[in-house]
Amino acid sequence: MWGNKPYDRHIMPAENWGVSAVAMGEGWHNYHHTFPWDYKAAELAYSINVTTLFLDFFALIGWAYDMKHASPALVRAVIKKRGALSQK
Repeated sequence: MWGNKPYDRHIMPAENWGVSAVAMGEGWHNYHHTFPWDYKAAELAYSINVTTLFLDFFALIGWAYDMKHASPALVRAVIKKRGALSQK
């Protein structure tokens, strides 16, 4: 509800640094709801998104598999078409 919508301005979920800090990187709802199949749930580095670090570790040891993610080109295209800074 509170935050910015860089990926899709047409949906309610927003990116919120405060929620992400408290929830160890899980407050990136605009990204997650725009790309729900992306296991990372955000476009962040490991130091900020601890959950992605754990999931990648589990993939390394074989406990997680078939992990899909949005390509940088797709993310850029969606931002350009539907993001907060796109043509309204």
